[in-house]
Amino acid sequence: MSNQHLTDLLGIPDVTVSKYYRNEQGHLILEVQQCWEIALCPHCGKLSTDLHDYGDWRLVRDCPAFGQPCYLRVRSRRFDCPTGGQPFTEILSWVAPNGRYTRRYEAYVFALCKHNTCEDVARLEELSPEAVEGIFTRQGQAQVNFSPSPPAQGYRIG
Repeated sequence: MSNQHLTDLLGIPDVTVSKYYRNEQGHLILEVQQCWEIALCPHCGKLSTDLHDYGDWRLVRDCPAFGQPCYLRVRSRRFDCPTGGQPFTEILSWVAPNGRYTRRYEAYVFALCKHNTCEDVARLEELSPEAVEGIFTRQGQAQVNFSPSPPAQGYRIG
């Protein structure tokens, strides 16, 4: 299977699969990279093409593929801010900053929790019960648009 076919099957916009392999546990590892050589600076809101450096490789858990656990191996890129020159890490839409799971994997685990106990899902997905509970809590809060912090300004009732 060509990498283009794997990129199509992966279905994450603006991400390409550069290589794939199985690790010692038999899990599918897809090495991915962003398609674009630019990033939006979170400080000034402008696009930067000035690559500063690369972060360490990390594994991000994704939905199972072909009946096996699947991980995306990604290396964060750091760019220099076009306004102030300060380095920043690009934001990836498909994973939370420093996240260990793709957003769709968290949605998948949340869906499993609707019909199973967190302990059952943990066993099924080879996760700790605490990891499943964390995913369930994050997804549940997002579903009801809940903000754990109080409003910035006071409000009056009545």
